[in-house]
Amino acid sequence: MVLNSEREDVVRASIRELDFQGGIAAPIGGDVICLHGGGLAGGLAGGPRPLCERSGVPLVYDVHHRCHPHGLSVEEATERAAATWRGREPYTHLSSPRDGWGAANPRPHAAFVNPDDVPAGWLGRSMTVDVEAKDEERAVAQLMRDLGGRPLAEARTGEASLATPAPEFERQHSLTPDREARTAGRAPARRGEG
Repeated sequence: MVLNSEREDVVRASIRELDFQGGIAAPIGGDVICLHGGGLAGGLAGGPRPLCERSGVPLVYDVHHRCHPHGLSVEEATERAAATWRGREPYTHLSSPRDGWGAANPRPHAAFVNPDDVPAGWLGRSMTVDVEAKDEERAVAQLMRDLGGRPLAEARTGEASLATPAPEFERQHSLTPDREARTAGRAPARRGEG
């Protein structure tokens, strides 16, 4: 759905899709439908956050696209987006770029999430994180293993939050060749191979 498209046919199709999804969500108690917005089309200069703040519509922050107008840090953008949820648990998106951050086009999602792409400020925070990765559930399971087997909200070492990682966590979670292969969507090498 692209409600802020400059093409009228795309906007009409988006509205039909939104009506359809709302018809599915309502009977099962779903109360969140994620709309993608941003860019300059449709007059959203500065991104959708100011519109969400003014209208009361919660903002799903997608850290992958690093949309930080006005020089906001990831932490500041996370806080501003979370505030739009007005006491409800914030909902966010997390992914890694398929071809790496230095690629000409870093937008396509990788098969797995590189644990280094999890913002430190998200660890230990109560929030819903939608892992956008090509390998879906396997990517979620791998990320949980990479984070010590716990969801982000529970990722802690003793009493110290991983927002300030202990040296043993940094060593354990540095990008190894296997993690690098998984992030790029390749199978890790078996022992004795390349």
